[in-house]
Amino acid sequence: MYSKSGSTNGRFFLTLMMGLGTMFAYAQQNLSLDDAIARALANNYQVQVARAAVAVAENNDSWALTGRYPGVEVSIASGNSYTGTNNPASVVVESGVIANGLTPGIATNPGIVQRIPCGIYQTN
Repeated sequence: MYSKSGSTNGRFFLTLMMGLGTMFAYAQQNLSLDDAIARALANNYQVQVARAAVAVAENNDSWALTGRYPGVEVSIASGNSYTGTNNPASVVVESGVIANGLTPGIATNPGIVQRIPCGIYQTN
């Protein structure tokens, strides 16, 4: 059923594919222990996240963010209300009250003065 030449062609093709496959295969590189540790740390995602967290912390560590300079906040709030009454049994059958109001506000931050330790500590 199978010819001898077909079987030879199959073996040749298989040998050719195995030879080409090994030609494109890459061998592992010999590493010293120090090189392996350095490569593992460089490619470790958790180490990269930790380095980024340190960079963020260093960026956020500034006198401007910690309140070195005093600050003043000014605010104003408005309130408006309307109350309507409709009571036929009352002396005043229908009435309406409109109320308007403004509330100013000022908040101060003395800055670093409030962060100076006083030197009194309680120990257990």
